[in-house]
Amino acid sequence: MDRANISRRGVAVAILAFCSILVFLKLTASDDAPHIVPEPFAHETQHPEWLIATMSPAHGMQRRMVIRQTWQRLYVDPSHWTTRFVVSRAANPTWQAIIDAENATYGDIVQLEHLEENGHVANTIKTIEFFKYLTRTRTSVGLQTGNWKWVTKIDDDSFLDARTFHRDYLKPLDDAKRTIIARTIHQPNFTVPGGQFYTLSSDVVSLLAELQTETPILDEPEDVLVGRLLYDANEDWTHIDLPNHIAFDYEDTQLREKGKALAADDADLSGWNHAVGPDAINPHKMRDDETYIKVASCFDEDGVIPQDQEG
Repeated sequence: MDRANISRRGVAVAILAFCSILVFLKLTASDDAPHIVPEPFAHETQHPEWLIATMSPAHGMQRRMVIRQTWQRLYVDPSHWTTRFVVSRAANPTWQAIIDAENATYGDIVQLEHLEENGHVANTIKTIEFFKYLTRTRTSVGLQTGNWKWVTKIDDDSFLDARTFHRDYLKPLDDAKRTIIARTIHQPNFTVPGGQFYTLSSDVVSLLAELQTETPILDEPEDVLVGRLLYDANEDWTHIDLPNHIAFDYEDTQLREKGKALAADDADLSGWNHAVGPDAINPHKMRDDETYIKVASCFDEDGVIPQDQEG
């Protein structure tokens, strides 16, 4: 079946579901309705080795629907990975009712209720607070640190070919410790995992949570914070780089065909920004839904669709 048709159909489902929930909430929500926080990992039965956590604003329901209907729908393997969205405290009871209804339907939202929903929090401490949350709560739901060998933080304007990343990066590193896989950003004294998508071995998650608890840093960009905490504590770790042809900021340039997202055969894929090449795993910076869906339509269950098969 044509991948573009699957994308359009999936988006239509997302929009209908989105509108249906909103209509329902307008009719039924009240400020007095009870707010029940479900245990976000209690229903996991296969104990997958990889947790993929998408950072999302509380009000970002439409983008969450698009993500569910694109890469999360294409790449499903509950024996190896599971996905969650991480949101902060909702701004008001109406938005909280929307999140509760969404989570009752999908069961894939972790809400950090102690964090205010705003841009500063999202860009600084939200991710490290999620790591602290994981460290605190895994034991209480029977998920010890070792059950997740890997934890990924990904932005909601990033696409992920989870199957290819798992095959090419995580499986060969089965017993890796103190490892972070990400684009490399250089600071004067240390490297930083690019914030659009980085994957940490579980021991690094626990270590970062401990370091931030001991020495809270509240004003550093969240990806820089990872590198700084490890550097300040003189902790050794291995940074496995994701090159620019694999993880990149998407840009409508050197396209194979106008209106689509695949790069031309002779496009330069070595830079920070470019279109979707044959080895793409993590396109980033699709800020509007139309661009996100256009990029997603370049992929099927096996990764980037070969150009001679692209519809």
